[in-house]
Amino acid sequence: MPCTRPAGSTATASLELPWRPPGKAGLRLVPGVRFDHWVLRPAYSTSSADPRLAAFWDATDSLELHASVGWYHQAPTFLINLPVIDVASVRLGLQEAVQTSVGAKVKVWRDLELSADAYVNLITRSVEVGIFDDEQIDTRDLDPNR
Repeated sequence: MPCTRPAGSTATASLELPWRPPGKAGLRLVPGVRFDHWVLRPAYSTSSADPRLAAFWDATDSLELHASVGWYHQAPTFLINLPVIDVASVRLGLQEAVQTSVGAKVKVWRDLELSADAYVNLITRSVEVGIFDDEQIDTRDLDPNR
């Protein structure tokens, strides 16, 4: 049966405001926010607004140090990814994490750069769904004609 209307959708927008503080040569701060909106037919939706901050410092002409922190949300994820399942599982709530990173970028030679980054995620809300947990996800949510 052809799909006439989508069973679910997501929309995303982001905003960043790079700023170079006066008197702080080589420093650039980039505060921002990402907006996400999930819609699941017929009448469920949820949104998130995730703030983040990145900092960059040109320590020398060839070395940049950087760090960031941000709040992140996403729909539940699955070991075996099937179409529309992640959107249908939004009713279970969003996963939440605080992600941090630190790193460096070195200009090695001419236009050749080497970068290294390390990440730490603090998962503050995890949503686990087993592959056969059909009582948690209303399979009627997957019917595009509902």
